Amino acid sequence: MTSLAVEDPVDDRSTRELLIEEGLRAFTTRGFEGASLREIEREAGVGRGLVAHHFGTKDELWRQCVNWLMGRYHRELEQVRENLADVSAVERARVLLRVHVRFVARNPEYTRLLMLSGADDTDRVKWMIETWIAPSFAFFDRLSGQRPRSDRAAAMTAYALSGAASMLFTLPVEARTIYGVDSNDDEFVEQFADFIISWAGHEAAPDGGVTSAIDVALGVSGLLDNGEAET
Repeated sequence: MTSLAVEDPVDDRSTRELLIEEGLRAFTTRGFEGASLREIEREAGVGRGLVAHHFGTKDELWRQCVNWLMGRYHRELEQVRENLADVSAVERARVLLRVHVRFVARNPEYTRLLMLSGADDTDRVKWMIETWIAPSFAFFDRLSGQRPRSDRAAAMTAYALSGAASMLFTLPVEARTIYGVDSNDDEFVEQFADFIISWAGHEAAPDGGVTSAIDVALGVSGLLDNGEAET
């Protein structure tokens, strides 16, 4: 049987970009197992077999989608770092929260990817965590002057902030149906960023670091004692 030749209707780079765009949409709505390579190719408007031609495997397409999305997030954080060298740690923390809210509002795929992948105990997901997620948490803590914490306290802080800042944009239909809000509205996004920054309550600590409303909650929970607690 004569196999059909793979024809690329556009140049390599634009085809890869189309496949990454549609791949990301598929992976963040149907998960890795539920995403169909043929459906991704069809939605991208490219010929059959072009995922294999450009990426080799479904796993590699997923990794390149992750690299593309996480790379955008980290570039925005890096741009902020360059502009915040001479401001206080408190102001850096507030600006970082605003950058995060703006990013997840424009890119709800970011949170959906983490939610759909975070429970998969696979080498693929461990690679994403080690390559992108853990470094981004460490970057945020370091730039915002976050004090050392126990593993439990650090986990509660990270997921309380990231969840509060992003969940609304992950569920836009629900938010619109129940509350009548448009999560894509720029004014609403900025108001929500103001709310998250106020809720986090970052303030200068006596030791020159940063404290927050979350620190108060951790203290009430017995998880913060002079900056440290047992794991």
